[in-house]
Amino acid sequence: MKKINTIIFLMTVAFILSSCDDFLSQRPSKESAIVPSTLEDIELILVGTWREDCSSDHVTYGGGDIQLLPELEAAANGSYRVSYVQAGTWERNESGSIVDYMWRYRWQNIFKANLAEYELTVIKDLSENDIAEVKAKAAFRRAISYMELLNIYTLPYCEKNLEEPGLVLTKDIGYDYSLKRASLKDTYDFIEKDILAALNVKAQLTNRTGANSPYRVTKAAANALASRFYLMKHDYANAKKYAEEAIKLYGWNNVLDYNTIGYYATPTKGTITVNGTPINFEANYPATRGWNTDVQWTEDIFTNMVIKNSYSQDHFTALIPSDDYIACFDADGSKENDARYKYFFIEDYLYAQGKAVTKNVPCYYKPKKYTLSVPEMIMNIAECEARVGDYNTAISLVNQLRAKRIDPTSDDVNLSASSKDEAIAIVLRERRREMGPFKRLYDIRRYNSNDYAADDVTLTQKFYSYTSSAIDRSSAIQTYTLKPDAREYAAMIPEADVMASNGELLQNTY
Repeated sequence: MKKINTIIFLMTVAFILSSCDDFLSQRPSKESAIVPSTLEDIELILVGTWREDCSSDHVTYGGGDIQLLPELEAAANGSYRVSYVQAGTWERNESGSIVDYMWRYRWQNIFKANLAEYELTVIKDLSENDIAEVKAKAAFRRAISYMELLNIYTLPYCEKNLEEPGLVLTKDIGYDYSLKRASLKDTYDFIEKDILAALNVKAQLTNRTGANSPYRVTKAAANALASRFYLMKHDYANAKKYAEEAIKLYGWNNVLDYNTIGYYATPTKGTITVNGTPINFEANYPATRGWNTDVQWTEDIFTNMVIKNSYSQDHFTALIPSDDYIACFDADGSKENDARYKYFFIEDYLYAQGKAVTKNVPCYYKPKKYTLSVPEMIMNIAECEARVGDYNTAISLVNQLRAKRIDPTSDDVNLSASSKDEAIAIVLRERRREMGPFKRLYDIRRYNSNDYAADDVTLTQKFYSYTSSAIDRSSAIQTYTLKPDAREYAAMIPEADVMASNGELLQNTY
């Protein structure tokens, strides 16, 4: 029965997905189903199309650093999909007709990890070392997919939430396992076992695009994922330990000096009419617009998909950094001296797209939502040191990273702190700038569920009212709020799946 399920799965995946890998690119017919028969086949399952490209509106808009801009919607009707607004206002009333790709494809990823493990029991003559390596890689893939689901569909990790609903836990490849959600505690325990198993991987990250590239599971990636996991649990000792190991394996020398990036050769120039007045504009892009980032962008330890220069063009105009996020660049110096702002937040981009609204937009900005990177590990260590270690060491790490980000001719490079509380505040601001506006939700969940009240964050968003099918542009602007202890931190599970489970898969409650 499981062999039949394997064939069905491979036929379905090969039909739906595209991959440059020979094994996954073949389209099976009823007469010629593909069944893994070698170690190479299993490896190809683990490096095929792992869906990071279908990201989550909840992550993009739910962290507050990407704002909903009423004047953009007013100037260009349809700039925002209803799903963007639902995610960015934290109102948990999604229509069942909205497709939640994050939910869909992370479960697909988990299925593929389970499939790789299962095939180890079918294929003969594999060495113990080969079996151990595949198990470690499959454990990594399953763990990272579960962690992404955790950060969206469950409440944050803390003592009072441990018995709240977690996720459906499975290592099965069949279709008859229970859809009952485990507790949050059991879900974290399940993932932790995979995290520890993944640390046994032997592959090294030694080059950008070959067999040991950041698209493959490596020892550096396993340690980086472990650091992220333990930071989610507020286990600062282990978060620091594994971040240090990740940097040891693939580290500081791969941090780019953003000050050397410069601008793309050709800006976009034009004229647009705003309120009856013609305005000449010039949108300057960072040189990363023309990079082969497979080779030139060295900071990533692991990414789920082929590295791309940027987000797709149709999303740019709806990705507006919040005023609060932009102000963060002036909190410890000047944004004009910070290459992260100077090169990656493009003035007049909306003008260049025919939108009569002036707002900076993040373009050709590499730090994306799910990538594990060297800068993230540096910031993990700095945060752990600030919270439970030597806060002067934390500030020193921050300054070493800032030397790669801040104009060296300015006085903004080196920061200082006179207390633990001041150091924590500096580290968290630096982390916010460094991680970019697309990962903020992950950090706010941690801040609002730890035992340190000074880092709590209340999010607000101002936008029109809306229904499940349309934005009401005639309505008054409303203020939406997400408080630190809100149950709305757990997004709704797609209603179609809840209904299909015949009551076994329980919806989140608010």
